[in-house]
Parts: sequence; structure tokens; C-alpha cells
Amino acid sequence: METLSSRMQYAERMLRRLCTEVGPHPSGTPEYEQVVRIIHEDLSASIPDVQLDRYLDYWAALSPELNHQGNRLA
Repeated sequence: METLSSRMQYAERMLRRLCTEVGPHPSGTPEYEQVVRIIHEDLSASIPDVQLDRYLDYWAALSPELNHQGNRLA
């Protein structure tokens, strides 16, 4: 990717794969895992030792409860 044109083509190809072909990919879904594989494969093509960090596999919104020092504020 030495030219502006080749970088643009790469970006368009990746965005098409990640956003159009896979679509929304919230954490914890099969689509999320598919995007993880796509990015891992892409990075592995240019970086010799690519590893997955499984720090966060899923997240969820909590209730709108607000607490301070053990006391519920809202």
C-alpha cells in the first residue's frame, strides 16, 4: 500500500467487509467473532506475531441506578 489509491482501495475493501457484508457486530454476537477473525487475519498478513486479547468478550448496559458510598442516589 504505497500509493494513496492503494490505501483507499484497501480501506474501502475492509469497510465493505466489516460494515456491509457482516453488518452490525455488537460484542458477544457471532458477527463480532467474525469481525475479530477478519481483523486478525488482516493484521497477520503484515505483522509476524498477532495475538487476540480476550479481555472483553461481552458487555451489557446496567440499570440506570446511581450509587455513592453504598447509597442509592437515583
